[in-house]
Amino acid sequence: VQAPSQSNIAVEMDIRAGNKFGGVDPDTGHVYGYAALEDREEEERLNKLAEMAELQKKSEPTEEELAFQEEIKNQVKEFDLELTNNQLREIHSLTTKIMRDQAATHKRIKGHEMDARRNYRRIVRSGWMETGLYVLITGYQVYTIHRWLLSNSILGR
Repeated sequence: VQAPSQSNIAVEMDIRAGNKFGGVDPDTGHVYGYAALEDREEEERLNKLAEMAELQKKSEPTEEELAFQEEIKNQVKEFDLELTNNQLREIHSLTTKIMRDQAATHKRIKGHEMDARRNYRRIVRSGWMETGLYVLITGYQVYTIHRWLLSNSILGR
């Protein structure tokens, strides 16, 4: 049985298996979420691309490819590319973290908005009830004083 003043609470549950999501986070003790899974898949994709680039380096190139590679070597050093790739990975992880934080903040703000609306409705309802109660009490007081004044013989009636 639910009292009329209580409001319903909606709960969203997400059931995840640790083997699908890469285990359990040692810091929180919870199974990794979808964001961590996406990060891990993106990192694996980047690692595969790096491995494919390594394999292409090991295969026998044609004369044109050798000339092109020599031209590229003169322009960009491998050390520079490694630093750039590492920085790109770091930027990617930071932007992912920022997006996750923004989504959490947005969800929290939406929750506060719903609380504010619910509180506003309660305040309006209690205001109407209070006003109605004051009108009833005032009406009863006027009626009682009027009856008392009419029944009092000192006033000339």
